[in-house]
Amino acid sequence: MKRMLALLLALLLPVAALAETQIITITCTGDTTLGSNKRVSDKPYAYQRYIEQYGYDYPFAGIRSLTENDDITLVNLEGVLYTPKEMSPSRYAFCAPEDYVNILTAGSVEVVNLANNHTLDYQQAGYQATVAALDAAGVKYCGETEFGRDLCWFDFDNDVRIGFIGVVPSYYSKNQEKVQKDFQKLRDAGCDVIIASMHAGKEDNPTHSDMTTRYRKICMANGAHIVVGNHPHVPQGLWVEKGVTTLHSLGNFSFGGNTGVDEYLYCDVSLVAQIQLHFEDGVYIGHQVTLYPIRITGAEAGTGMNKGRVNNYQPVLLSGEEAQAVMKRVQKDTEFRLNPYVDGQGAVQDFVPWSGK
Repeated sequence: MKRMLALLLALLLPVAALAETQIITITCTGDTTLGSNKRVSDKPYAYQRYIEQYGYDYPFAGIRSLTENDDITLVNLEGVLYTPKEMSPSRYAFCAPEDYVNILTAGSVEVVNLANNHTLDYQQAGYQATVAALDAAGVKYCGETEFGRDLCWFDFDNDVRIGFIGVVPSYYSKNQEKVQKDFQKLRDAGCDVIIASMHAGKEDNPTHSDMTTRYRKICMANGAHIVVGNHPHVPQGLWVEKGVTTLHSLGNFSFGGNTGVDEYLYCDVSLVAQIQLHFEDGVYIGHQVTLYPIRITGAEAGTGMNKGRVNNYQPVLLSGEEAQAVMKRVQKDTEFRLNPYVDGQGAVQDFVPWSGK
């Protein structure tokens, strides 16, 4: 209906009248774990020790030039904001104190995805504590999980509404109809653009998997305009089809799940993506993606075991040859030719017009 009204208005206006252009900028980061597991939580190199020493501002300081100058920052939040009586013995169960929600607000994060395998690390109690902390801090969240089917949206001028949903295979495979209904809720709510966080794929694999392809198609079929992939812990490529861009995997961001001291990092480089959504007279016409290569730690090479880097949990923007090397990795998993990275600008990709499907 909004598109039809815009077209009728255009016919009635004088030829010289110009459409009102509007751009909404979304910054997307990869897997973010604001804590650690029981095995390392009391070590001097644990995530918590860095926050105690440097404060809430620390993890996002290296990319704040992006997150503070956008409209929405989206983060995939792995792990819970919860203080259990006893930490889980699993090395893959992550938690952080509830007050670490202040890391997100200090980093100018407006929305997090909870549809991932670590949202369930501390079961219902961990989930409830997490959403309570997010609510208290004013951080929105989305995610289709057994503990909650959460949707959210943001409103802008010209009656523009941007919606968010999170999809994870472990839930979708048993609850297809529920997830489809929630996509429909976003459409019924008048969301002009739907951004789907897709937590799928094969860990530590440089190219996207068949699972990633399947869930990209599921998100598209249900109305997603942008699909943001996470879970593999490494940067992967892009896919563009019918006006929809899929980022197969951004990799990790500030990730307390790997210390980089007594174990290998999955990968110490990653991506931050900025997506500009374009509107004319309140009607979505397409988007443009800019890729920013990052290293997930600002520590020097050779500071960890095996001549690797200690994970200091503060991602930094890369430039020069280091940034170009990351783009080469991303290109290997992208079937079309990516535009090159340029220092000070990022890798600005071609405008993708909305097909109106």
